[in-house]
Amino acid sequence: MLPKLAVQRGSQRVLAVGLATSPVMIAFFAGRTDEEIEADVAKAIRRDGGKRGPAGRCQQLVESIGIAPEYAEAAAAVINAHLGQRVASMRAAVVATVNELRRRRAVAAGKNPAEVKCLQAREAE
Repeated sequence: MLPKLAVQRGSQRVLAVGLATSPVMIAFFAGRTDEEIEADVAKAIRRDGGKRGPAGRCQQLVESIGIAPEYAEAAAAVINAHLGQRVASMRAAVVATVNELRRRRAVAAGKNPAEVKCLQAREAE
C-alpha cells in the first residue's frame, strides 16, 4: 500500500505518493488535462493561510502553543517572512518548470513557443 499525502484539505483530492508508473499514480492523474494538473500544483503552493492570510495563520499557530498575543505577532511576522521566501522559491521553480514544459510541447507541435501562454509567479508576501 502506498502512503497518502493530503495535498489539500476538505473535499480536495489526496495524492498517493508513489512511482509515476504505479497504478495508483496513473489513476490519480487519469482524466486530467495538462492544464488541470498545472493548475492543481499552482494551487497547492499558494499559501494563502485561509481567511486570516499567511501572517494571521502563523500568529494563530504561535498563540496555540501558549505564546502571549503581544509576542505572538512578532514571532509570526518572522516565521511568515521566512516561510514566504521558501514558498516564493517553490512557486518560482514550479512556474519555471510548467513554462518549460509548455514551451517544449509547443516546439514539438510545430508552434511558435513565444505565443505559448506562460504562468507568472507571485512575489513573496
